[in-house]
Amino acid sequence: MSIRIKKPESLFKAGGREVNEDFIFPFQADASTDDRIFIVADGEGGPQAGDIGAKLATLTMAKYFQHPGPEGAVDEEFLAKALRITEAALTAHKDGHPEARSLAVSMSLLHLGEEFVTLAWIGTCRIYYFNANTSSLLNPDLQLKKDVETGNHLITGSENPQKFHMFTIPVSELNPEDSFLLISDGVREQLNDRNLEIVLKTRNLSDSENSPAQILKEMDGLIQSFSKDNYAAYLVQLDRDAENVASNKSTPVATKSNKAPAVTAPAKEEEKSKGTPMLEGLNSNLMRTLGIAGLVFFVVALLGWGIWSYFSSSFDRHYNNGISSMEQRNYPDARNYFTKALRATDDPVNQQKATNKLDELERLERSLISPTGNAELTSAEYFLKNGNFESGIPLLEGMLAELEKTGDKNDARSVRLLLAEAYLGQANTLYESAEPVDKCKVSYPVFQKGLIILDKPEITSTKIDLVEKSRKRATQCGIASGQLPTSVNDGIASRVTPKSVNTRSDDGANKAPGARLTDPVARAEQKKWLASGKRTYVKAKEQKSENLYRQAAENLENAGAALDGSGAYLLAYMYHMGLGVERNEAKALQYAQKSAYKAWPSGQYYYGHLLLLRKYPRDTITAVQSLRKAADQNFYDAIVKLNELGVRY
Repeated sequence: MSIRIKKPESLFKAGGREVNEDFIFPFQADASTDDRIFIVADGEGGPQAGDIGAKLATLTMAKYFQHPGPEGAVDEEFLAKALRITEAALTAHKDGHPEARSLAVSMSLLHLGEEFVTLAWIGTCRIYYFNANTSSLLNPDLQLKKDVETGNHLITGSENPQKFHMFTIPVSELNPEDSFLLISDGVREQLNDRNLEIVLKTRNLSDSENSPAQILKEMDGLIQSFSKDNYAAYLVQLDRDAENVASNKSTPVATKSNKAPAVTAPAKEEEKSKGTPMLEGLNSNLMRTLGIAGLVFFVVALLGWGIWSYFSSSFDRHYNNGISSMEQRNYPDARNYFTKALRATDDPVNQQKATNKLDELERLERSLISPTGNAELTSAEYFLKNGNFESGIPLLEGMLAELEKTGDKNDARSVRLLLAEAYLGQANTLYESAEPVDKCKVSYPVFQKGLIILDKPEITSTKIDLVEKSRKRATQCGIASGQLPTSVNDGIASRVTPKSVNTRSDDGANKAPGARLTDPVARAEQKKWLASGKRTYVKAKEQKSENLYRQAAENLENAGAALDGSGAYLLAYMYHMGLGVERNEAKALQYAQKSAYKAWPSGQYYYGHLLLLRKYPRDTITAVQSLRKAADQNFYDAIVKLNELGVRY
C-alpha cells in the first residue's frame, strides 16, 4: 500500500550558537509529498568540524538511500551498509582536515516504504511516532531499552564502526493523521517526551489552522528563548486517503435510508428567527470572537505552563536527563546534566543527590580505563598528582602491557596518553633539578619516550603548556648534543635539517627535495616532519598565527617524498592564500594536483577550484573531472560547486 503524506515541515535553527552544526534532509525548501527519506543530524567537534560533518554524513546517507536504494523493505543489513559508507566518508574528510579530528555525528532517520516504515537513530538524535487514533507518543528508544541497552554512540568514522538502532512499523497498522517527529539534541534539551506528547496531543491536526507547520512553530516558541544549542526537527504527517477516512469515521454517512428526519420548529420561533437577521449576524460574530479569544488564551496558557515548568522543574529535568545518559553510557552528557542539576537547586537533599551521581560517574569512568581494576589506576593518578613519577610510571606501563594483550584500543589509548604526560612531567623535573652540565644528559632520553608517544596521530594531549615546554627543551638538548630530536619540534627544530635524512647522492650531488628515499630511517624522519607540519597547521588555524603557518609550511615541505594527499592539500591552500609563505599560484596548483592524484577528496576539489579560477577553457574539462571525483567521495563542497556549474555528477 502506498503511503501518502502532507507537505513535510521542518525546524532548522542555530539557537544560541553562531554556527549551526545541525543539518536536515531534504533541505527546507525542497521537501515535498514525494519524499520517502528524512534525516536530522547533529554534528560535534566545533564550528570547523561539526557543521561539515553533519552535512557530509547526511548527504552521504541520503545518497545511498536514493542510489542504489533498498530492494524492498529496509533491513539491518542495508542500514549497516549505508552506515559503513557514511563512516568511510567521514574518515576521508578527517584525514584531509586535521582540525576535524574530533568530528562526530548523531543522526535520526525515517524511511517510508511500501510495506514498512523504518525508524532509525544513533547518538543523541531521536525519532518519535505519534498515533493519532490513541493520541499517544511512542519513543522507540525507550521501547528498545526494555530488552536491550541501546547506547548513545556517535558516528565518528571507519576506525570506530557503529550500528543503527532500528524500529519498524507495518504500513497496515498506520492511521490517517499519524505523525513522525525527528529531532536533534537541541530539542531534547528543552522538551522531554511528555512535553512533546502534550504539544502534539493538544492539536487537531486535521484542522488547516493547526497544521504541522503550526506544531513546529509552537515548539520553536517553547525552545528559542532558552536554547543555548542548535536545534532541528522534521515533522512528517500521513495524509488522509478516501478509503481510510470512510472506514474510520465514527458517524454514519447520510444516505436515503439513514438520513435523520427533519425537525420542524414551532411557527413562532421560526417567525422570530426570520425577523432578526441582524441578531443572527451579531451572535455569529460573538461566537467567532469568543473562539479566537479562547484559542489565544490556550496558547498563552501553554507557553506560560512551559516557562513555569522549565524553571520550576529544572533540577528534576537535568537530574533525570543525567540518569538517562548514564543508562546509555553517555558519561560526558551525564556529567553535564548532573552539574546543571547541582547548580539549579538550593535544596541540600537535591544537591547531595547530584553530588553522589557525579562521584559515581567518576568511579565508572575510572573503571573503564583499566580492566585490571580501579586500584592500579587510582594509585598511579595519586602518584602523578604528587610528582612521584618513579612510582606512577611503572604502574601505567604495566596497565598498558595488559591492555595491549587484550586488544582494547580505546582504553590503551587513554593509558598511553597518561603515560606520555607522565614521562614529560618526569623529564621536566629532571631537567629543572639537575646540574646545568647534566640537564640534557638525564632528561633527554625521558623527553624522547613521551614525545614518541605523542607523535602518534591518535594521541592528543590537552596539556598544551607541558607539551610545548617539553618540545622546546628536547629540541635544545638534541641540538646541543648533536642528535636529532626524536620528535620534530614545531618551533626551533623546524628550521633544522634532519641529519639522518641523506640529501646527497653517493657522488656528492644534492638530491631533489622531493626525491623518493629508500633508506628506512630517512623515510621515518620524513614522516615525522609530515606529522609535525599537520599539527602545527592546526595550531596556526586556531591561533591565527602567521609564524605558525610558516613553520607548518616548512615542516610539510621537509616531508619530501612522504608528503601525502592531506599534506599536499594544506600546502596548496597556504600557497594560494599566502599563509606563512609568499603567495604563489603556480606552487598552489602544483600541490593541489599532487593531492588530487593521491585521491584526496579535498585535494580533488581544490585542484578543480584552482583550475576554474584561471578561466582557461582548456582547464574546465579537467576541473570538472576532478570535482566529480571529489563528489563521488561525497565531498560536500565539490557537490555544491558542480551544482553551481549546472553539471550532473
